[in-house]
Amino acid sequence: METVGQRLRRLRQAAGLSQSDLASAIASASYVSLVESDKRTPGPEVVEHLATTLGCTVDYLLTGTEATSTASARMDLTFAALALAEGHPSAALTRLQAIELQDLPEDLCEQVQEKTAKALLGVGALEQGIELLEPLLDKAHRAGRTLQALTLATTLAASYLEAGDLVRAVEVAEENLRAGREARLEQTTEHVRLIATLSWALNERGDLHYARQRIREVLPAVEATGDAKARGSLYWNAAIFAQEAGHEAEAVDLTRRALALIAEHSDQADLARLRVTLGWLLLRGSDADPSAALAELRAAEPDITQYASTIDLAYCLVEQARALLLTGELSEALKHGRRALDMLRPQTAEGEIGEAPRFFAVQAHLVLADILDALEDHQAATDHYTKAADMLGMMTTGRKAAEIWGTLATRLRDRGSMAEAMQAYDRAIKAAGIQVATATKSQSPQSHY
Repeated sequence: METVGQRLRRLRQAAGLSQSDLASAIASASYVSLVESDKRTPGPEVVEHLATTLGCTVDYLLTGTEATSTASARMDLTFAALALAEGHPSAALTRLQAIELQDLPEDLCEQVQEKTAKALLGVGALEQGIELLEPLLDKAHRAGRTLQALTLATTLAASYLEAGDLVRAVEVAEENLRAGREARLEQTTEHVRLIATLSWALNERGDLHYARQRIREVLPAVEATGDAKARGSLYWNAAIFAQEAGHEAEAVDLTRRALALIAEHSDQADLARLRVTLGWLLLRGSDADPSAALAELRAAEPDITQYASTIDLAYCLVEQARALLLTGELSEALKHGRRALDMLRPQTAEGEIGEAPRFFAVQAHLVLADILDALEDHQAATDHYTKAADMLGMMTTGRKAAEIWGTLATRLRDRGSMAEAMQAYDRAIKAAGIQVATATKSQSPQSHY
């Protein structure tokens, strides 16, 4: 039968700790050694300190068995993790919210909170998920768990981006990348994935050059280390940047290279998301192929539904709507666009609808505007363009908001609505941050010599 000392040694070694790591003001390293040798019986205060440090309960350290509540929580956590892996965030959330956190070991509480955050994100409750992730990230840093912090930061930054807060998304990524560099973790998959997320946020914020620069900085080192998963993440982002720069063939080639790497080394959710990216690429540029794009998007939909989030599925539907628009199937396109927009409305865990902007909701509004324009419902189309531009304005993405106002202005001008077109052009200029000054006789420009 395992003694307290033997159990203490086993738990310490499993945690990768030395006897000095367990030492404190109330228990020296030599005292820990005596306890492990069963030559000393630790008092209540020491037992509590050792259990807390090892992340177990006092009951387990003393007896080798856990309290019923702890064992039950671990079982619920396991079932929730399986539900998340199988693409059932609602079922996972039900399990996790039934767990009583009081009196559980701290490490177990953090695991429950992290899984709960992922489940919340999975059902589209972004704000509630973010509220859980922020303190978890802070705890990881304070405990010196920088690698875990990088993983949490990637999820948090992506969540802020999807929720429309691009400023905070960039802040989270930059702050944690600095911590990763200080810990010399630059070539880890976790660090590279955070760089990929940062580049995505920068690109959407309009900092295109800086976004590409961050990818170029890290790609040679990652290719040298041979980390396939990290390379796949970078190729994925580089493909999007290549398309936006007009290098369409390179973009498709990079996406296919990313697909090959991610198919071998990543999970089904990432693979399905990348197929959606390939569909996105096939819908753009001079060689757009909407039929091929639609085939890719439809092939991705079952795995997106099964393994990814509600937001991922909605975006897949947005791109299907765009493909159907280009193939002339306007009725089906409208159904897909409206379904996507309904899914992208802000949710809480209780299913309540909020009013906050959503990054992918902008895309849904834009495709619906184009579809309704094709159906000659011009007023409804204008309403969707306006909502998209207003949302982007709230997200501090002035460049993209200006593009949408410019597109709307052109559509209005082509319809002969010149007054409304001029108003839209004015909004485009303001969104782009351009200051228009009119010189008069009393206010002439000053020279600077």
